[in-house]
Amino acid sequence: MLDDEILRYYNEGREQDRLADPRRSIEFLRTMDILGRHLPPPPAKILDVGGGPGRYALALATAGYQVTLVDPVPLHLEQAHAASAKADSPLAEIAEGDARNLGEWPECSFDAVLLLGPLYHLVKKADRARAWTEACRVTRDGGRVIAAGVSRYYTGWEMLSKNKLDLPGAETLLEQHINSGQHRNPSQDYGQLWTTAYLHDPDEMAAEAAAAQCRLIALLAVEGPAKLLPDLAERLRHPVGRGQVMRLLERLEYLPTVLGTSEHVLAVAEPRWTPPVVDPSPGASDLVHAVSRWIDAHPANQARDPEALLWGRITKTGEEVGEAISALVAALNHNPRKGLSGDMSHVQDELLDVAMTALGAIAHLHHNDPATDLTELLAQHIAGAAVRAGITP
Repeated sequence: MLDDEILRYYNEGREQDRLADPRRSIEFLRTMDILGRHLPPPPAKILDVGGGPGRYALALATAGYQVTLVDPVPLHLEQAHAASAKADSPLAEIAEGDARNLGEWPECSFDAVLLLGPLYHLVKKADRARAWTEACRVTRDGGRVIAAGVSRYYTGWEMLSKNKLDLPGAETLLEQHINSGQHRNPSQDYGQLWTTAYLHDPDEMAAEAAAAQCRLIALLAVEGPAKLLPDLAERLRHPVGRGQVMRLLERLEYLPTVLGTSEHVLAVAEPRWTPPVVDPSPGASDLVHAVSRWIDAHPANQARDPEALLWGRITKTGEEVGEAISALVAALNHNPRKGLSGDMSHVQDELLDVAMTALGAIAHLHHNDPATDLTELLAQHIAGAAVRAGITP
């Protein structure tokens, strides 16, 4: 059952024209671009859960997909029915439903399931887990589940750009966003603030997919920092400006440093993926090469140009360093909000991730050629460091 306050917000009809707003259209353009690269080809069957008035569902139907729209808001269903009736490519089905219970459809009914809205308003972790589990259940093997989250780190910039930080309680609300991701609007002043919502740390999207036994294929920033451009609407109106914005966002979409700056983050996942069994007999160098080949073979990486992929592999090492620092902060009890939340074994694990990621990047530099002995390269480098330190190996 949808929360009454959330239902009241959407029954005001704000959603129907939201994506038509010149600045907000970047969300629609980028989401459709990402869907075009990650959905199975038409005429695949798609379940659009929380599809609202049908903006994405109808666009996908026009592209040749068989789309079923599900939403819990009666007004949205009325609007979707009306729009579908006028469309050259109508929706296959429109039904009332909740992301946490898709029992109307049996297992493996769809080639892809979209959760482009439900996770925003499922404020409890258990409810988000049920939505992921249900989406995976009704998706066929090898299909795709594509889910959207709102980044808790973007909202401060949004509030600043709209001069909302002077509103009563705004600073407290922003601190709540950053610390817990929980958003509330007790005054129900919808002209100023959104309705009840949960805002993700981008890494949570990956963790939620993994908890639902999904293989994460890509974690992508939708708008990135583009909405902070004061002339974004004007750029999007013209093909040249729109192309520049879209190309830059695609180039940066997968970078961890960009994910938190984006209002929306999309997780692209494959349900019921079974990791391959690794033969323990190869040496460490062979295993690193194998993992590196697996990373490079991901569809998200295959779609990138070589330089962008190289940047991604190298900057991932920096992300792992950040994780090691966070683990040390936790182990030394230097975070007053979380207290002692780790130990030195976690620091060790994160440092080993740094080493593994760096070796994988070196394997990529050598085009994943198994003839390159990574452990020998590391041994030679260690020996060189020992010589510089005046130590005889």
